[in-house]
Amino acid sequence: MRVRTLKSMNNLNMMLTIHLGHIAILADQMNTKLLTIKILYASKSLKNKSIV
Repeated sequence: MRVRTLKSMNNLNMMLTIHLGHIAILADQMNTKLLTIKILYASKSLKNKSIV
């Protein structure tokens, strides 16, 4: 993501931190193996779309 100001960067960082916390809570409550497989599958699709 592209941001222009320090305030925007801080807001983006806070949003990412909150979402990572939610993923950690879900991993504790759910079947962690299934969640890990889904996250890895989603991240693989992002790697193929990167611009070189």
